[in-house]
Amino acid sequence: MGIDLEKVKSELEGMRCQEHGRTPQIVRNGEQLTITSCCDPFAKAVNARYGELIRQQGLDGLKNIFGR
Repeated sequence: MGIDLEKVKSELEGMRCQEHGRTPQIVRNGEQLTITSCCDPFAKAVNARYGELIRQQGLDGLKNIFGR
């Protein structure tokens, strides 16, 4: 059960800052992602979504293990 960082990266790259119209810059470093964004409000939104995606993949993995 691993986290699919490429899937997470792809989803995050689809986000766009409402104020500046820019997308986040995301670099994979082994088993983590480094995220750079244009402003603090967008950074908070991207990081929140990152946490949601990681959490969901973890829950999905547990459901597969326990068959629920």
